[in-house]
Amino acid sequence: MLHRLPNIVRRALTGLAAATIAASALVAAGAAPAAAEVRSICWPLLDPLVAPHTNTFGAARSGGRSHEGNDLMGRKMDRVVSAVDGTIVDLRWRGTGHSDHGLRILGDDGYYYAYLHMNNDTPGTDDGQAGWGDIFAAGIGLGARVVAGQMLGYMGDSGNAESAGPHLHFEIRTPAPRVWDSVAIDPFPSLQAATFCPVVSPTRDFVALGGILRGDTDATTGDAGLVEVFGRGIDDGLYSRTFDGTTYSGWVLVGGILRSGPGVVASPDGRLDVFVRGRDDQLWASTRLHGVWQGWYPLGGIITADPDATVTADGRIVVMARGADQGLWFRELGAAGWSGWQNAAGGTPSGPTVTATADGFSVYIRGLDNQLWRRDASAQGLGGWTPLGGIITADPDANLTAAGVTIVVRGVDHRIWELAGGAWSLVSANAVGGSPTTTDTAAGGRQVFVNGPDRALYHNTWDGSGW
Repeated sequence: MLHRLPNIVRRALTGLAAATIAASALVAAGAAPAAAEVRSICWPLLDPLVAPHTNTFGAARSGGRSHEGNDLMGRKMDRVVSAVDGTIVDLRWRGTGHSDHGLRILGDDGYYYAYLHMNNDTPGTDDGQAGWGDIFAAGIGLGARVVAGQMLGYMGDSGNAESAGPHLHFEIRTPAPRVWDSVAIDPFPSLQAATFCPVVSPTRDFVALGGILRGDTDATTGDAGLVEVFGRGIDDGLYSRTFDGTTYSGWVLVGGILRSGPGVVASPDGRLDVFVRGRDDQLWASTRLHGVWQGWYPLGGIITADPDATVTADGRIVVMARGADQGLWFRELGAAGWSGWQNAAGGTPSGPTVTATADGFSVYIRGLDNQLWRRDASAQGLGGWTPLGGIITADPDANLTAAGVTIVVRGVDHRIWELAGGAWSLVSANAVGGSPTTTDTAAGGRQVFVNGPDRALYHNTWDGSGW
């Protein structure tokens, strides 16, 4: 979610990088860096909180060595992306421990691109026990084809970077029969000229749908293909609009008194349930059957953010919310009625989103580190938390499609991003306000809704080829 790219590497060195880099910033006496050469590359990091860097190519290193790359300082689990189209020709992974994890790409331009000191720790620790998914992105392996801007994995401090702080050691090397025969060139000029290369770029801006809303919205698609979006009006009542594939209806008052945005879910039998935080901070619900709302009823608890809900493959309705302890809690509606509150643990500064899986459900949150995190629940219980990267600034929203789960978030640039198939892409080029929500359309596309800075509802549509 990088929002200012070429300028990042041109600014003065900040304090974050200074302490780590200063000791090695001087070029060894007599060392002559290779002549400047500019390769056309993508900026090799996706996350924005990366300190500017000095050019340490050729700097002295232990044993009489010279530094053969540039160190891009950042944080553990910042996302590393491919600078070029190419093929992974070397993959360093030696299991757990403090070995140096990384990879090398043979670009289609004939040059080699090295990524070293990738993550080797369980997220949130310095234990050297990272699993494969904490180091490399899905689909990454020896011999794999990658495209410019594709996520490769996560930044860390593996190898001899344990005492230097998390960073990406990035190299560019000359064409040769093998990577080991290649010669490192100064990557600094290429990094200075690098551009941001999202996997998918938006072609349309968000469009206003009007209204005056407080808080965030939620949307769902019923079995008849009707898209419905719900929001909290300035009178704290619940309002909705519908989209039949061609036109939107006007706003309709559903009722209630809300202290948050709603969470809505449509069941295959035509049932629709909406969940809100009431003015007493309890969870409240209302059900629509055969087009008729059945009235509000309390589900108890003390919740502190927008709730969200899903229908599992076996027909259970799961509603999840953040409690007064900042942890996650959920209730399930099955054949025997509503269960009591169950603790899903975790801590989040925002509300959760939940979506069905083949054998249960997954919950996604903005973590305390502002990354996107996921936890899966099945008949065997709750699994562990998995980081999905990113730097997000509001509640995420997840949607299960025929192609898999898509997740929409707001980035630090206040633009809306989507995570689908392991790759991030912009939903729209223009920045808009609050937390996004997404749902399918009858034509097989997707709609994304978000409240703008003017409190109006905005939307954008994925039509199968782009936003």
